Amino acid sequence: LLLEDNEDVVDVGTWEDWNGAEAGIDVYGKVLRASTDWLEQHNVFGLERFEPTKNVEIIELPGYSHDTDSTELISRLKSIIEAPFRSLHDVLHPEIDPSGVVAGLLAAPTSPLYTALLFLLPSSPTPLDSEFIRSLSAHIPLIVLPRLSGSHRIAESSARTPHIPSAKLSAFRPASPVALRNGLFRSPETAALLRAEAVDRFLRWREVEKAVEGIWESSLNTNATSEKGEGWSKARWEAEWMEDHAQEVARRVREDATRNGPAHCMDGPHAHGLHPSFDPLHLPSLIVFSVSLIGPLRVRVWASLQSAVESLNETKVQVALFGGFCVGVGAGI
Repeated sequence: LLLEDNEDVVDVGTWEDWNGAEAGIDVYGKVLRASTDWLEQHNVFGLERFEPTKNVEIIELPGYSHDTDSTELISRLKSIIEAPFRSLHDVLHPEIDPSGVVAGLLAAPTSPLYTALLFLLPSSPTPLDSEFIRSLSAHIPLIVLPRLSGSHRIAESSARTPHIPSAKLSAFRPASPVALRNGLFRSPETAALLRAEAVDRFLRWREVEKAVEGIWESSLNTNATSEKGEGWSKARWEAEWMEDHAQEVARRVREDATRNGPAHCMDGPHAHGLHPSFDPLHLPSLIVFSVSLIGPLRVRVWASLQSAVESLNETKVQVALFGGFCVGVGAGI
């Protein structure tokens, strides 16, 4: 579909088995790696050699039938898509808010985010197809194409992208496989658009995750910044992706509670806060603290008494000082 008769591809590998081990799930498919350029290298003898860059990776997942458990399949597909999300989430500082600088860095060609999800459909999507598209389009730029016929030709009427309410499809909507291939391999603007859309979805997912973590830890951080970057608008991003932020957070909290049970809320740093706090000002502590001062004060008073004896040498002064010390301790207790 993308690599056949593609003049921009200089090397194509072979299909290999692929599993979702990186995502921590049991999903199997096939992966094909290709290259659009050669990498020059030198061996220990100084001789040049060229290796394929393998900068194109296509993962093909098996199809599904009408009796497929949609909830389980959507959960597995989301886990695959969110695997690079979690890798980036772990390396980003929690206090970093969405901004043009962050979006620009994450949209680099070397970003681990998936560029797009290509959905091959019949001419008319079924309700199950629509459910998949609605659920996954919020996590990855999704491009819908009808299934290819034997001659690889698609009528213009059937090549039109189907309208699915509530689905956030990619702004790049090619009418044919040729247009898709040209957009991905020959249009830097299209590639940049898809990467920017992938970053928008990651940042939305990250805000939901941060809110959920804050709820479980009872320390939700509501601070936000208004920083904007050239080519990336925080206001546009919030208007497009944060409208249903509260619903997404509530949905994620319910999923965590269902998956992990009530014990989840005990895993946070406040899990030991159920016991009453120890009051350092209660009476036994105050008495112990006052008694602990007797030793140092006795040494201090003894030094004072010796000094007073040497200077005044009067017994009445010694008694007066000792009485004053007793009154002070009594007030402390």
